[in-house]
Amino acid sequence: MAPWPNRVIAGRYEFEGVEYQLGINEPSRGHALHGLLAWQDWCPVESDESSAILSTVIQARSGYPFRLDVQVSYQLDLSGLHTTVTATNTGPGSAPYGAAGHPYLIAGEGRVDDWILELPARKVQQVTADLLVPTGVSDVSDDRRYDFVSPRPIGSTTLDHAFTDLVRDDEGYSTARLTTWDGSGTSMTWGRDCPWVQIHTADLPDVESSRAGLAVEPMTCPPNAFNTRTDLIVLLPWRRWPSSTSLPSPAARDSSAPPPAWSSSPPAKVVSASPQQSPAPSANCPARPCLAEASPRPGSTAMMPSKQQPMWRFSAAARRDREKTHRHRPCSPPSWMYSSTTPSCTRKFSARHPSWSATRASRT
Repeated sequence: MAPWPNRVIAGRYEFEGVEYQLGINEPSRGHALHGLLAWQDWCPVESDESSAILSTVIQARSGYPFRLDVQVSYQLDLSGLHTTVTATNTGPGSAPYGAAGHPYLIAGEGRVDDWILELPARKVQQVTADLLVPTGVSDVSDDRRYDFVSPRPIGSTTLDHAFTDLVRDDEGYSTARLTTWDGSGTSMTWGRDCPWVQIHTADLPDVESSRAGLAVEPMTCPPNAFNTRTDLIVLLPWRRWPSSTSLPSPAARDSSAPPPAWSSSPPAKVVSASPQQSPAPSANCPARPCLAEASPRPGSTAMMPSKQQPMWRFSAAARRDREKTHRHRPCSPPSWMYSSTTPSCTRKFSARHPSWSATRASRT
């Protein structure tokens, strides 16, 4: 979901002194929902047996007069399925931006009521019961319905709320786990680029399909961030912002393997980027400028971790050695969009060249 996750209340917002009205695609509540990518056509940039990269363009329009190139990469390896969404502002001015995924997790047999949720979030955004308009943020301990820091059954609880103040491991990752009573199930992991997560119990009028899965949506900003500016990303021209999530494989979950190093995200409020020329039209999609020419070829050393040496097996010491090795390498941002060294390059070069950074609006 981009260029905003969740809802813009009433579809109205103001940016840089100009008021805008988005199309209303949630008529029952009167909001602009889930961004502008749902019905987009996507161009294949490259793919092989374990990965794929797709690209599309959000064209400027009356409610969102900003142009973004968006790429989504999928990588399947022994540690799980890893997704990265990267937006590049190709327009002449700054653009408000947020992103999220919208997967539904299924723990096993039964429905949401039968499963156990572990969600490492200490705060929840309260909303009105009818229109889901945000009203403030409170501690989950104030209302046990929203407290899943320790695993417990969801039961009949209805959730369509954003959570924040996430508990993270030593690598900066948060993990939500959904299990059955015998301990089997699934999980989702995300980094610091997503300080919020929406949890939705998928309550629908149709009894047969209602509460059949649990939506776990790591988000770069909360609902209605276009108005509150809480964690809103402001992309300057030719700046980009990546956000990543992982669905660990059963083997990785059983062994408590850490997420692959290449999927880690830049520190909050900092993203590596530099001005660049508009890429030439791609052979896969001649009508628009994909970034195919700037992306590594399948099987190249710049691709994601190889089967022979998967990054998720590297120790923390080995990753630090790689950072030292690549610290002073001349970097061309397009060439390391999907490189295993992206996290280290991001931290080193964005610190040395502040002009290469996008900005994130401060919390309010």
